[in-house]
Amino acid sequence: MAQVLPKQIVVIIKREMSPKRGLTRILTDTLLLRNNYILEQIKEYYSTDETTLSTSSTKSSHREISSGSRLQSYCFSNLEEMIGMDFDAEKTSAAKAIQSYQFSLENPKKGITFVNEPFLAGNLTTADYVKEKDTIISGEKCFLVKRTKVVPIIYKGRESGKIVQFRLAINPKLTSYAFPFVSEKIVQHFGGGAIVYMEGRSDGGYQSATHYSYADFKPADKILFNRYQDLYESNITLFIKSLPMK
Repeated sequence: MAQVLPKQIVVIIKREMSPKRGLTRILTDTLLLRNNYILEQIKEYYSTDETTLSTSSTKSSHREISSGSRLQSYCFSNLEEMIGMDFDAEKTSAAKAIQSYQFSLENPKKGITFVNEPFLAGNLTTADYVKEKDTIISGEKCFLVKRTKVVPIIYKGRESGKIVQFRLAINPKLTSYAFPFVSEKIVQHFGGGAIVYMEGRSDGGYQSATHYSYADFKPADKILFNRYQDLYESNITLFIKSLPMK
């Protein structure tokens, strides 16, 4: 049976992405959850790099000069209906600045696409994961789970390489945070808890690591969430008509 989402919780997702050659990119997303609704900040990330060519060889070096992010909009998503609205961060009162959307694994939305059990996509099952050794993450005892099957990377219906190594870390104490868009079935299969870390490597040498942390709403979070939930609910009748039939 699927878990009932906590009434109000903050999920912080920090991702580190490293190509075989090049700079490691670090992105942080903060999600506000209330029941089946998720509020997400959509950011534009930027960086300025400097490349130096050697005069004595063909080698070059790269150096990041500056980097940062700009807030573009807020996405308010209904996880159960797989629909939502994108609100321009500067023009939330203007109807023309609100865009409705549907989302799925094949049709991603801006930011993070929330689909049930993303680590069991395709032909994967819980039997394709095995428990490994214990580890310590953020001072808490966790255990590692390894995927035993090599799977293709599919994005918008197209294959772009294979994931040859994939591991998850589960904190068994965090029994309230097994969200369906991260994983419920895998953590339940291994006795419960919540995923706090994920790492993977492709056959092309691309590596990624994701840290998940959880916290309670602060007063400012509640005010922000209420604002966009009110906007969503006041426009849902108008914008639901613009969505294509499922």
